[in-house]
Amino acid sequence: MAKKKILLVDDVSLFLHLQISFLGRKNFDIHTAESGGEGLEKAFEIQPDLIALDLVMPDIQGDEVCRRIRNDERTRDIPVVIISSQWGEDVMDRCMSAGCSAFLYKPVRRETLISTIEEQLGIHRRRYDRVRINLPCTVKGRNREERTVIRSLSLNGCFIQMANPPSPGEVLEIVFTVPKWRNRVRLRGAVMWA
Repeated sequence: MAKKKILLVDDVSLFLHLQISFLGRKNFDIHTAESGGEGLEKAFEIQPDLIALDLVMPDIQGDEVCRRIRNDERTRDIPVVIISSQWGEDVMDRCMSAGCSAFLYKPVRRETLISTIEEQLGIHRRRYDRVRINLPCTVKGRNREERTVIRSLSLNGCFIQMANPPSPGEVLEIVFTVPKWRNRVRLRGAVMWA
């Protein structure tokens, strides 16, 4: 079986080298670019199986690179993971509206990067399908209460965007209303990763 081609795009060489070291043991064919423009050229030239790109770059921002990838028939179906050092719901919304397949915050952990890439490539299948949603919720825990949004949901978990990420293992209560039911749902669960 041929190695999966991954294009990493980041103007900071430290982050490129970190991602290469994270993915190097997974037997991928890794290509790199150090600007949005170079990333676009390489995307069209090598037709990678996945593109991981930084949001903030000096020439073409990552969300615009993603938009151009989505608007070209040669690359429109390639999964794009945007990785950002900027935090916030508006940043994630900006990237998702550009058409990215997944969004991660820097500094990205090795396990998170690998699992996201494997999921996007279909290498590692989830036990339960995950559905993208925008469901307002309240997260409560010891010394915390935050109104936020559930971004994706599956039978055994959810991804909740939080301004102040909790620690793995922390137990939280999540309260939300299912739109058509109008019933309030309360769940308790432990944080798997942040």
